[in-house]
Amino acid sequence: MPTKKSATPQAPAAPVELDRFDLAILGLFQQDTRLVADVIGERVGLSAASVQRRLKRLRETGVIQREEASLNQAALGYPITCIVGVDVDYDGAMQIASSRSAC
Repeated sequence: MPTKKSATPQAPAAPVELDRFDLAILGLFQQDTRLVADVIGERVGLSAASVQRRLKRLRETGVIQREEASLNQAALGYPITCIVGVDVDYDGAMQIASSRSAC
């Protein structure tokens, strides 16, 4: 029975050797993962097949870990993102705990 490949490749044990073409491909791919191999190839001076082989190797070796979507929060109905941090000392934590239990 065939084994299932991991969705996310493991990090390489040692740094992967990258040439100037790999670096150029990664630069373009990082800006837009939807670019097709033909377009990348034209921009870096390689054939589409060579770009596809290199992208496959970069994925398999863990250089490219995943491809993510950036979502428009306003279009989803979340126009504001708020990140809050609170530092509380022990006495303050006890006051918060006692006021929460009173509710």
